Amino acid sequence: MVNVFPQLKKVKTLQEILWLNEKFSPHSKLSNTDNEIEREAIDDAAARLQRFAPFIEKVFPETTS
Repeated sequence: MVNVFPQLKKVKTLQEILWLNEKFSPHSKLSNTDNEIEREAIDDAAARLQRFAPFIEKVFPETTS
């Protein structure tokens, strides 16, 4: 595998490496529908975080402000 991906040599020896995905595109083709679904997921997560805030504060006191 190291012959195919020489970067793995550094990974195997626990050295730091920056491995960029050449096929990644931050400007993927998103439709408005996709953005609405993401907005729903964000709103749902925010509501859930508010609902569990008292529990999180109790279990993780360092999160209190």
